Amino acid sequence: MPAYSITSATEKVHKSGDYVYNFLSDFNNFHHLLPADKITGWSCSGTTCSFSVAGIIEVKLHIADRVPLSRIKYISDPGSKYPFHFIVYIEKIDENSCFCTITMEYELNALLNGMAEKTLRNIVNGMAGKIKEV
Repeated sequence: MPAYSITSATEKVHKSGDYVYNFLSDFNNFHHLLPADKITGWSCSGTTCSFSVAGIIEVKLHIADRVPLSRIKYISDPGSKYPFHFIVYIEKIDENSCFCTITMEYELNALLNGMAEKTLRNIVNGMAGKIKEV
């Protein structure tokens, strides 16, 4: 299956890179980035989470990789029907602010991607926008 990639706009966050990294390293905070009206059945531990998106698909994520103050990679469960991952990039500006960008990489056939790409792009950009609010 082809692999696709969506990258959010880069957002300036008025919090330190350290704060953002620590916030995003804990799945107890991850649901704050998701569209609340589309998420049901939220469950998490510190390093894993699961939820349903609009009753359409069950999502299970875990933190696969962390580079302190630079990058966090969230990856779908190995048994996922539609494998994907998010990578949040954090770039320090100064002691009180940083830039954040989210990239989502996923596998879908071309027909499904044509139907899902706009929604996925909105989700990724929405998540990046919500990081500013942490």
